[in-house]
Amino acid sequence: MLSKHLFTYADPVPERHLDEICQVLERDGVLAYPTDVNWALGCDASSTKAVEKMRRIKRIHPKSQPFSLICSGMSMAAKVANVDNRAYKALKKLLPGAYTIILKSNRSLARQIKDKRLNVGIRIPQCALLKAITARLNKPLATTSMLADGDQELRFGYEIQEKYGHTLDLVVDLGAEINPVETTIIDFTTDIPIVIRKGAGNAEAYL
Repeated sequence: MLSKHLFTYADPVPERHLDEICQVLERDGVLAYPTDVNWALGCDASSTKAVEKMRRIKRIHPKSQPFSLICSGMSMAAKVANVDNRAYKALKKLLPGAYTIILKSNRSLARQIKDKRLNVGIRIPQCALLKAITARLNKPLATTSMLADGDQELRFGYEIQEKYGHTLDLVVDLGAEINPVETTIIDFTTDIPIVIRKGAGNAEAYL
């Protein structure tokens, strides 16, 4: 059975669509959605069942590698990551944007999302759709890009639906083509921030 293909828009996101999306997430569902850089999978980060389902969908994702967390803003990020003064000043310059920021996890992370990782990757994307979803859910989304196993060629929602619709619970689509790229990853857990991967975000804007 194919998942539902929900066409929506983000200026603003219709309330009925936000309700439908969050109901899927609250029922341990896994979504596909457009971000500011690529198509991605996502689920409620506090749902162990949904996280495991997402791992089965993206089988090449290493089990030892936690998913990144999409947050609605800095206040949500600070609940799951240790955002000290240095990181806060940098993140205010970089985010929202096409970056994944690695920070030391907040002590409350394990209680919030049943995850004992020492470090956490944070995303605050420019995509208004994802900001609205995480703000309504009031929790971060565990997320991973669909850039794997030939998925670089998937640019439209109908292509995601055709390939993954039988495994997903919902495909959320803004109707636009996405030219998929990766985020820039910057590690702030060391004394000097390190660019782990250069992607869409301009690392030189900070470094």
